[in-house]
Amino acid sequence: MESLGIEIYVIHNGKYWDGFIDLEILEARTNSGHYYCSFCLPEYRKMYSSRERFWSEECLEPFLDWTNSHLTEDMWLCLRGGFKAGYTEAKIVTTEKLENEKLEEDFASAVPIINCRISKK
Repeated sequence: MESLGIEIYVIHNGKYWDGFIDLEILEARTNSGHYYCSFCLPEYRKMYSSRERFWSEECLEPFLDWTNSHLTEDMWLCLRGGFKAGYTEAKIVTTEKLENEKLEEDFASAVPIINCRISKK
């Protein structure tokens, strides 16, 4: 079985820098035709009557919620550290906090978050 899902991570100058979200799921199906994520412990598994519903609730809706709350127009992606420093970190900060981030000794770079709002149907 292959796990699938959605990951958001930062690649800077061709190298992995940091990750933000990993919505990894492992689709499974019962003999009665219900779908569930086999990564979940049996006592926490939620059963879905359709594959579409499974993917929507386990992966797509959490991704939409995360992007709508973390990737807003007033946010910046800040990179700290570096490979020579021995660590890398990516942070999403508001425009208001950006200037403080730039003052940090390990500040590497910042880019604005560009987002077009997606809504649920």
